[in-house]
Formats: sequence, C-alpha cells, structure tokens
Amino acid sequence: MKEHLKIHKSSGEVAIRILKNSGAIDHGFSIIRAGEFLLIPLAFVPSAGDLPGEVVKHEEEPREKRPYPSRISGSYDVIGHIAISKEKDPAKLKELAEGLLNSGKGIKSVYFDGGVKGDTRIRDLALIAGEDAPVATYRENGIILKVDVTRVYFSPRLATERLLLSSKVASGEKIVDMFSGVGSFAINIASKVDAHITAIDINAAAVSLMRDNILINRLKGTVEPVLADSTATIREYGNMDRIIMNLPHGAHSHVRQAMWSLREGGRINYYEICDFEGLEYRLEEFRELGLTVAEKREVHAYSSRERMYSVELIKGSQARS
Repeated sequence: MKEHLKIHKSSGEVAIRILKNSGAIDHGFSIIRAGEFLLIPLAFVPSAGDLPGEVVKHEEEPREKRPYPSRISGSYDVIGHIAISKEKDPAKLKELAEGLLNSGKGIKSVYFDGGVKGDTRIRDLALIAGEDAPVATYRENGIILKVDVTRVYFSPRLATERLLLSSKVASGEKIVDMFSGVGSFAINIASKVDAHITAIDINAAAVSLMRDNILINRLKGTVEPVLADSTATIREYGNMDRIIMNLPHGAHSHVRQAMWSLREGGRINYYEICDFEGLEYRLEEFRELGLTVAEKREVHAYSSRERMYSVELIKGSQARS
C-alpha cells in the first residue's frame, strides 16, 4: 500500500508545488482524484505541520506513469528557475546541483545559502552550478512574484501560510504588513479580497520589486508600498484591523509598538522560529501585554528542535502600553 497526502482539491495546487520543491512526490505513480480530494503519492512523508491534509495509505497501487528520473537527494528551495540549498558538504552539494540541473524541472541556477544577514535580510548566496541569473518569476496561489534572490529574502515555504492568512481577511480590512519584502503576503491578500494593505520594508530593492509585483497582478484590494523602518514608523498608522509580523527571528521585540496602531479587537499575525518551550514563554509575554492568543500552530520544521510558529493575537481592552 502506497502512502499519499490526502488534501482538498482547492489546496491541491499549493500542496503539489510545495511537495515538488521538497522532492516529496513519487513521480512513478499518478495523482488520484477521489471526489473533492486529491491523493498525492509520496516518496517520503513530509514533516508534520508542513502542509494541510493527512497522510493515508491507498488500498490499491496507483497506475504507473512514464519513467521519471530518480528522486533527487537533498534539501532545497525552488524559486522559479532557481534552486537554493543549505547543504554544507561540498560533494553532496555538487551532486545535488548537478541532479537539479538535469532533472527536467526547469532549474537553471543552483546557489548555496550561507545564511541571512543584515537588517535587510539578504541571503549570503554563492553560485554552485548553472547560470548566475538571480532574478526569477515565481508563481503561487494564482499570483506572480518577481524576486531577486541576491537582493531580497523570500521563502517559498510560506506559500500555504500566505494562502491560509489571505482566506481569513475580511473585505474592507485595513492592514499593515510590517516586514513585507517583495509583497508576498500583501499581494496574496489583495488578490483575493478588497482590503487595503500598507506594506513596509527597509530594503529599497524589496520595495522596488514590490511595486513591479503590484503592477503585474490583478488585485481586488490595494497595496501601498512604503520604504521605511517599520518599527520606527508603525505608530504613524492608527486604528488598523490587522498587523502582519513576519520576522521570525526578531518580531517579538516589536509587538509593543505594533499594538499602538491596532484597534481594539484587531489582530496581529505573528511568526517566530523557536522551540516549544520558547513559544510558551512568548505566549505568556503576550498575555501580560493584554493580548489574547486566538490561534497557534506549527508552520514547518526549522531544525531538530526549532519550528516556525504562526500565532494570531487579538488586542483586548486591557492591553497595556
């Protein structure tokens, strides 16, 4: 019996993209349609929390498809024609890069990721194989994003998270996206609902790309790009319905400032990378500030101990300044 990811067909496009990026689809077998659901054959079971849906075993083997290259071994992200890996073993990295370039997946450039550095959150990248072509066109959830991986930080692993958050936003909401990058959260939301998003980032290259991305997408709402330090300027915006804080290694130090701009009953969508004990400590800090924890969940694994968590907070009447 074959393990499959069972997922509603409305989320199928996102799920297939993420599974492809991680190499988790078994291309020797077919994707099965079962009513309102898809059963996607798995080469291995992804980490818990990476995707909505459940892993099931199908009673019958799916029909075999045409031969497909064997699964590429190694972890990597795909952004358009670009693959990025943190593999530190030179031999394994070279093997991975060659496999990706010859995989038939449209990969033309493979970079090594030495980590994110500086206030503008730029990856320290080195070209391993292929063309040095860092500007890519990336598609997710029905939108298009132009990304320059050498000048801005972007994670394709949050495609599902961006889709989930956009589904929560109500028409007419006023939102501030504090660390907006190329506009991935803001444009996902504005493509689906008539909301106004003020998207702030300190990186001039990110804001320039965001302006391009606004123009190339059909939006129901509006996105206002702002080049600024969001922590210094957040108090210029008042009575907001929602504030997005996607700065996983540093957002906690900016929550107090963000609360000033939030109306009573407004929401903060907060992201942090930490271990479980660290998360519980952080949630207690939020409660002390007068914020109610409406939802918490794991987005994806980050290391053997740490996870990226999504937390939705509601500002109550007892919130403290």
